[in-house]
Amino acid sequence: MGLVRYIVHHRTLANLLLLMLLVVGVISTDRIRAQFFPDFVIETVFISIAWPGAGPEDIDLRILRELEPALRGVEGVDESQASAQEGRARFRLQFADGFDMPTAVNEIEGV
Repeated sequence: MGLVRYIVHHRTLANLLLLMLLVVGVISTDRIRAQFFPDFVIETVFISIAWPGAGPEDIDLRILRELEPALRGVEGVDESQASAQEGRARFRLQFADGFDMPTAVNEIEGV
């Protein structure tokens, strides 16, 4: 109770404390690390295989069904998608956050 009474009787001290808090706040805003978006990178590999003149059914049977299990087995793959269209097969492999991508690419090239 003594501190509050002292500040009430000495209004200049209250104003100086307020001013000091404002100055410290303004100085510290430069040092506060504010992050609106987290630091993460989604690593994705896209694979496209061309087979001119082949229909989607042939591509599905001869490319997708052969390669998809092997590509899903690559270490670090979280999600995979495959599609077949006229003359082209496409794969999309999404890897775990922070996974070593050069190692993954080397393993994919070995498939």
